[in-house]
Amino acid sequence: MLLGSKTKKELYTRHVIMALISATLVYGVWLINATWSPDMRLWKAFGGGAFALLWFTVFIGPASLLWKPLMRLISWRREAGIWFAIIIAVHTYLILDGWARWSVAGFFGFQYIQELGMYVRVEPGFGLANTMGLVAVILALILAATSSDRAVNYLGVSSWKWLHSFAYVIFYLGALHVLYFAFIHYVPSLAKLLSGAPAMYPVNPLRFVYVFAFASVFIVQMVGFIKTLKKHSKKSSVKSVSQKGISTKIENIKKIAKGTYEISFIRPEGFNYTPGQYMEVSLPHMKTADPKGNFRVFSLTSEPQDTKTLSVAFRNTKSEYKKALIAMKKGDEVVLDGPFGHFILPEKTKKKHIFIAGGIGIAPFMSMIKSVVKQKYVPNITLVYGNRDEESIAYKKELELLSKQSENISLELVIGHITQEILSKYIETQREKVWWIVGPPQMVVAVKQTLLNIGVHDEDIRVEEFTGY
Repeated sequence: MLLGSKTKKELYTRHVIMALISATLVYGVWLINATWSPDMRLWKAFGGGAFALLWFTVFIGPASLLWKPLMRLISWRREAGIWFAIIIAVHTYLILDGWARWSVAGFFGFQYIQELGMYVRVEPGFGLANTMGLVAVILALILAATSSDRAVNYLGVSSWKWLHSFAYVIFYLGALHVLYFAFIHYVPSLAKLLSGAPAMYPVNPLRFVYVFAFASVFIVQMVGFIKTLKKHSKKSSVKSVSQKGISTKIENIKKIAKGTYEISFIRPEGFNYTPGQYMEVSLPHMKTADPKGNFRVFSLTSEPQDTKTLSVAFRNTKSEYKKALIAMKKGDEVVLDGPFGHFILPEKTKKKHIFIAGGIGIAPFMSMIKSVVKQKYVPNITLVYGNRDEESIAYKKELELLSKQSENISLELVIGHITQEILSKYIETQREKVWWIVGPPQMVVAVKQTLLNIGVHDEDIRVEEFTGY
């Protein structure tokens, strides 16, 4: 499964465990708020328990970048998020039924004054706090409803990731809602005293815990961002310089597997690149319109040592662009932009590298492997290459030959899904390894989650998704 659980039995077990944790949190908050009235105590119990689950859901990701042992808890985010949505929905129901009495105006801080014959805003900030809370609940229910493999398959990985990035929006809205009721709402005010409301309420014993939760998420996000930024800056030291509008001609077109083609172009003078990078290929004379335009991006499969040609490989998706590209002949003109990308091997690396490719994801690895085999220094590389069937394996003979040419290059061809059982064979000394994943988005998500589940650290994983082929 894409989101971390392997079987239905495991999924049910995890939900039972999270249900027990949720019940414990709700009961714990209920005990702590013993000085409040029974109704208020119950509302706070469900609200506080839900907030604890929400905090875990958003805290564990960036925190694991700073402290690696937390990586093992990441796969529990889904269950925690779902149970947060369930408990906060119960909290909302209790408030609407027990306090607002299903009055929309009352829920948003308005009270009908008979003498004035109109609704009056009673407490400044009360309606805004409840609005933030209600928006957070709605978003939480949407995220919970889409926390499944079926939702990922239906929405697509990119859309699903964008939707679930709203988890942080939910947290900050929820945190502001909680902090308002912890520090502001129950403090005596002139409006309350004039209306006859109680002057004093019990102190919320968890108010500074909520402050800590809010601050901790913000801090780990900022520190994680800085760490990621520094990591990206190191990657930006690629020596190749991108160029635009470079005209060249097709040298050769050949079929390399079922539905898979390789096209070679005459290498323009001064077009320098690093193995693992990609380029954009435009067809200036394309006659049939394609909804995505007359260009696509392709990872280079050739090695920089080849001074005469540039090669790319792709699956034939039968788009108008692909049809036009396959139909072209030697000498036909194309326009190149590039190279681009930071998905590259370090020049001198002592670590072992596990390349995991799915389908046409083999493209950047071909460039890397061919390049290092021609050098004096060859890092230790294992390629795990998965395909639907044997006829779909691109570069099969060439890969087998390359693995024979160097004792540091090993190859495992997989028919079907790349499973945890397959990857576990290479986990013994994972601290000395870097894991590279390239392929369709769903495959990349699934394999990365599998690696995290078996203990690989997130910072040791490099990913590249093929989304436009």
